[in-house]
Amino acid sequence: MPQFATAAKNAFPGFADDFAEVEGGIGAWADRLRDARRDVRAGEARAEEKRQNNVQFLMTIYLGGIAIRTRELAEAAVTLVNKGNPHAAAPVARALFETCCVPIYLREQMVPRLRKGRVAQVHKLVFRIGLGTTGMFGAEHIRPIKVNSLLGSSRAELAALTAGLPEEEKRDFAELIDIYYGPLSELTHPNYGAVTLSVEVGLPPTFLHPTPFEDWTMHAVVSSAAYILGAGGRAFDTVLQELSEHPMDLPNSDPLGAEA
Repeated sequence: MPQFATAAKNAFPGFADDFAEVEGGIGAWADRLRDARRDVRAGEARAEEKRQNNVQFLMTIYLGGIAIRTRELAEAAVTLVNKGNPHAAAPVARALFETCCVPIYLREQMVPRLRKGRVAQVHKLVFRIGLGTTGMFGAEHIRPIKVNSLLGSSRAELAALTAGLPEEEKRDFAELIDIYYGPLSELTHPNYGAVTLSVEVGLPPTFLHPTPFEDWTMHAVVSSAAYILGAGGRAFDTVLQELSEHPMDLPNSDPLGAEA
């Protein structure tokens, strides 16, 4: 597994904890793929026995893909930091952030329905997850999930953290998601902040190639990755456990009707 280069760690000592969390997080997501594979086999055995789909089988296949994507995006972010490439590292870190929001969304939206035995709602949610965020696969009667909905689940998680803090230490934790994700969005698009990373203002201006990392771009990439690898991982573990406890058989047909 890739690790942050000594040169990067020496240049940005203030990010030592975040560097360590990202490196450890990559290893933890490798373990999650193993757990997903195990539960796919359990769901497949149930499906074969009953000749019927079940939510454990369908969703653990999806979650296995999430585990691989998360690990590979995190590894790519480390590699790009080591290469000193903030322009490429930020879009990768943004993709990582959005990917890790999926299990957080599932924990909030699917787990309560599983526990209550809401088969029809879970069935539609499985299809919505499968459609992703664009709805490109000819299932117009099912609404795809919007990226803002995925991010909203993370905002809710951060807001919940305020409950255990003393009154004088409380702050709007929901804003932290924008602190992490906002710079990634800015750096992904050809906005002023992203384009001028490579320009040192002056007459004449100096064009920087390669473009060096600064504190704020390192925070955007590494600190966001450190947070979301942990938050998404905890949600992943919860969802996998709930799917094991509530495998829920589903109809073999397409869930018809408009999404409630």
